[in-house]
Amino acid sequence: MATILGIALLLCTLIGTYTVYRVKSLGNQVSVTGSAEMLITSDTAKWINTLSLDVGVEELAQGTETLRKQGESVQNYLIEKGVLAEEITAAPLQITENCNHRDNVVWTENGQKCTSGNIAGYTLTSQITIESPKVQLITTLAKNVPEHFLFQDILFTTKALEYYYSKLDDLKLEMLEKATENAKDRAQRIAESTGAKVGHLQSASVGVFQIIQPNSTDFADYGRYDTSTIEKKIVSVVRAEFSLK
Repeated sequence: MATILGIALLLCTLIGTYTVYRVKSLGNQVSVTGSAEMLITSDTAKWINTLSLDVGVEELAQGTETLRKQGESVQNYLIEKGVLAEEITAAPLQITENCNHRDNVVWTENGQKCTSGNIAGYTLTSQITIESPKVQLITTLAKNVPEHFLFQDILFTTKALEYYYSKLDDLKLEMLEKATENAKDRAQRIAESTGAKVGHLQSASVGVFQIIQPNSTDFADYGRYDTSTIEKKIVSVVRAEFSLK
């Protein structure tokens, strides 16, 4: 079975999740599409946040120090709430110029730049990312922490909250096996209706995996990986061709 699945992976082809079949009159074969579904629970949460501060033209140095201290306060608070220090990553400080007049803005690869004498101030930002297996804890913190710091005049906002399943590669092999078994079951039913019997597997090709919300059918040609929900459904599809006796 491992050899068959290896061949299938090399022959990756887009397939729909609906059942199709055809009997080759000349080759005496039956082609079917098998599928398998499984509900999974995310075991990793990725919470991306932005810490930002607006300062005047003469306050850049002071503002940089203020944002650094705010970042320390945020990280210390998260650690107090149960997040590990190694689960927190702070990106380098980003500085954006704020212009007096929008007509005097020049856009570069690094963002907007003001023309000479047109700088009104700066926006300082730092991205703080938390990635942790404590899914429920991170979900709760994402709901409450931004508001907690808002009362302290710290602008800490959620940019994204994503959920992942870390053992997906191991699960894919199991799903492919189940989808192949499902294809064989369908082939046997087709064969029985014509008085034939299913023989050996002749070829197999694997469709893209769909990881979607539990009650969704929002498939994509190139596959989908929904990160918005803790609970997910994984769908595997295999197209197999069997000989008929």
